[in-house]
Amino acid sequence: MKLKQLINDKDFENARLIIYLILFISYIYFAYFSHFQCSGCPLCGMTRAVKSLLILDFKSAFEFNKMVWIFCITIPIIILDIVVILKRRCKKVWFKE
Repeated sequence: MKLKQLINDKDFENARLIIYLILFISYIYFAYFSHFQCSGCPLCGMTRAVKSLLILDFKSAFEFNKMVWIFCITIPIIILDIVVILKRRCKKVWFKE
């Protein structure tokens, strides 16, 4: 199977959406519910770092969490992939392709 066919395969799209959902749920868990037993998880300070990034304060963002640059790269890619998948599915539903 060619790579383009694999990427456009509906089962592969469903798997990617499930992985994104699991990543989102695990982020919510680590960010908001794990500070009761937090022992230096990799996401410590990520919420404050992202808030600092949104106001373009890069210095404090990197002080809160050094891995915030990974967030800046992966989250837009994931959001773009979800939008493409949903757009393709809506197009199939509306235009009966």
